Amino acid sequence: MVQSGGPEHAYSHSRPHIDEKTRQEAAPVLDAIGIAVSGAFRLMMARIATEKRLPFEPVAPNPETIAAMGAARQGELVAIDGVDGLMADLNAEDWPEIHGARR
Repeated sequence: MVQSGGPEHAYSHSRPHIDEKTRQEAAPVLDAIGIAVSGAFRLMMARIATEKRLPFEPVAPNPETIAAMGAARQGELVAIDGVDGLMADLNAEDWPEIHGARR
């Protein structure tokens, strides 16, 4: 561990191991909001130190969610026309159970 700065601001240099694909996907997002990868790492570490926990829930998405996220990244999005269309789409599978027959 290498430290720099005065005693009141001693810094520790860390080299997080981030795979190149993740870094390439994250860097433009961070750049768009004006934060470098190293700055994002510092922000996360500061929150962990302050809150004594991870600043997010470490959950793993299920296969269906992973597939949906991949499809969305490829531009395969579902277009819904307004609230009524959304509700119809959301309730389409429930319709027979609720009403006893198909529409």
